[in-house]
Amino acid sequence: MTSADVDRYLAGLTTPWPAEAAKAAVAAIRTGGKFEEAIKWSHPYFACSGRAVLKLHVARGWINIFFYRGAELNDPDHLLSNGGTSGMRRLRLERDAPLPVVQIQELSRQAANISH
Repeated sequence: MTSADVDRYLAGLTTPWPAEAAKAAVAAIRTGGKFEEAIKWSHPYFACSGRAVLKLHVARGWINIFFYRGAELNDPDHLLSNGGTSGMRRLRLERDAPLPVVQIQELSRQAANISH
């Protein structure tokens, strides 16, 4: 699968929010690194050298960006939350909240770098 699959996924989002936010989030992720993109488990998935880096889960009122090795990322704005004992961390984007584009770019860049 390729970025075209992710683009088709985004085109299939018909509600203005989260569609616009998801498109902006994916654009920010793509500037963070050169990812292998796919749709897995019905959601956009980004990898480097075959290793899982992050995935998106889009819902009607929020979007989660899951960073597989998020515990290793420098997060000075404290945007990442811990959902358990694994190293995965979640960035939750809420409807009507500003989209932290610069932070998504930086976290994606860091995640790509530690996955090589």
